[in-house]
Amino acid sequence: MMNKKIIQIESYDSDDFMDSLVEKLTLRIMDELDCCNEANTASKEWLTTKEACDYFKVSAPTLKLYRERGEVEYKRIGKSFRYLRV
Repeated sequence: MMNKKIIQIESYDSDDFMDSLVEKLTLRIMDELDCCNEANTASKEWLTTKEACDYFKVSAPTLKLYRERGEVEYKRIGKSFRYLRV
């Protein structure tokens, strides 16, 4: 005897599809941006790469090395990084 699976197919018009897409993208963006609002870091300042280089008095390649070694706390937001000022 074969196992039968039921597949539900829904029909969307273009407006429903766009609304669904916008909603999902909005939630995804909010999740990505929420990293800087976590309870334990909400009162702390997140720095751009240039600001972090100035703050730590290092070059961008050195900051990257620190990041790879886990020596600085950071979050990736899209293609850029934010570093936690300590």
